[in-house]
Amino acid sequence: MTILKAFEDPKVFGWYFKRRHTWENWRVFLKAVYGIRMTAKEKEIFKKYTGRETIPESGFSEFYAIVGRRGGKSTIVSLVAVYEAIFGNWEKYLAPGERASIFIMATAKQQAKIVFGYCRAFLKNYEHMIVKEGAESISLNNRIDLIIQAANFRGLRGFATAAVILDELAFFRSEEYANPAEEIVNALIPSFLPGAKLIGISTPYGKFGYLFEMYKEHFASDASDVLIWKAPTLAMNPAVNRAAMRRARRKDPTAAKTEYEAEFREDLSTYLSNDEVEQLTDHEVSIRPPEEGKKYFAFVDVSGGKDDSLAMAIAHLEGQEVWVDYIYEEIPPYRVKDTVQHCCEMMKHYGIWEVVGDRYGGEFSSQIFEEHGIQYTVSELDKNHIYLEFQTIANLRRVRLLNNRRLRYQLVILERKAGRMGRDTVQHPPGAHDDVANVVAGAVVTAYKYLVSHPSEEELRARVPRLVHKGESITYRSAWQRILDQAEKEMQERLARRKKDEVAE
Repeated sequence: MTILKAFEDPKVFGWYFKRRHTWENWRVFLKAVYGIRMTAKEKEIFKKYTGRETIPESGFSEFYAIVGRRGGKSTIVSLVAVYEAIFGNWEKYLAPGERASIFIMATAKQQAKIVFGYCRAFLKNYEHMIVKEGAESISLNNRIDLIIQAANFRGLRGFATAAVILDELAFFRSEEYANPAEEIVNALIPSFLPGAKLIGISTPYGKFGYLFEMYKEHFASDASDVLIWKAPTLAMNPAVNRAAMRRARRKDPTAAKTEYEAEFREDLSTYLSNDEVEQLTDHEVSIRPPEEGKKYFAFVDVSGGKDDSLAMAIAHLEGQEVWVDYIYEEIPPYRVKDTVQHCCEMMKHYGIWEVVGDRYGGEFSSQIFEEHGIQYTVSELDKNHIYLEFQTIANLRRVRLLNNRRLRYQLVILERKAGRMGRDTVQHPPGAHDDVANVVAGAVVTAYKYLVSHPSEEELRARVPRLVHKGESITYRSAWQRILDQAEKEMQERLARRKKDEVAE
């Protein structure tokens, strides 16, 4: 039985699609995936949403649906998953006693349960095939298991895989890996049975990450064996609530364009790419012990101990570069005072008696550090400005990072968003954390600011000419200080103008 017959037959899955005319473009999608002949009109629909001129007769084993919110993508991939489970004839590839798995993966199991629920609904006429059912898996009597899995490549080995659904792929997150989707795909491919399906669905997000890279490489490519289908919500679901769409457009036109028009966001860009972070990382070094004669700088991000980590980083100057020496993170729950005591002991080990941090806790932060003999100084820059400064230092290749997996991940997921009046912001995605990235950036910026304000005599000679003022020779260092004073004055003027503009807005 073809998937279209299953789609239309009320005794199979047709009972679900009562308003079948609203699913016409999805029927073309299914025809493309399974290599079913199309009409002339359907070919035009295919070309419109794939950018292709030719239609492969053999169909696709790997395909991605980049479709606007409420476009029906979860329903269709659930249909594909259950069709493969019932009619895929996977038993011929299995060894005695072996079972085939169809994975439904999302950033969290709760998200994956949405697709899982659709799959359970499509089994309405096949209750007799279910031999075991749990909250996160369904086992059928034809040796197929439908399994919910969080987006983590661990635990995927050893399975015989018939299909994988990667739900909301643009939002895959991992606390360990910069590109978890790629890690998952690489872990899954060796387990694929012949003809196994790799299915990605998502609304788009920024122009970065695995989904966007697949889109760039395979959309509108007739030579590619990967199908990219990109379509707005209304094209795939004409019955969608249009009033809700209009309200969303009025509230946030940029977000609505992404959510309903399926356009990747123009206002978001990567902060630092994975390749850039890799180039700045000393992969053989996870900690640098203190050395005599080096000046060290520390930055701390103090948390209340319930939701965010308390983190600290230490760095030093090495010529014209800043080298990160030590990274510490305490993941909640923890006792703040005990964690601060450990941080202070490590700072003293590096000869540090002053730490820079954010404004969290105000006098509380100062007090708990001063109890251990460490002066706590509030950073002149907020987190956003620290990130922007750090990005500049990184682009100049003036920083060496430690081999720290969470640091690499947190730097790569940061997003730089173009703001109004040229005020860019750097932030982590919703639900993610950036405590380690924050303290490393803070330590590097603190050290680099010291480097700029305390140049050597050789550097001064290279940077500043000797000046004559009122008949007196002005030293290189005095001239440099005047330049710094002028730069500080200009910065304060810019900040004042910015605050005035924000009040006006």
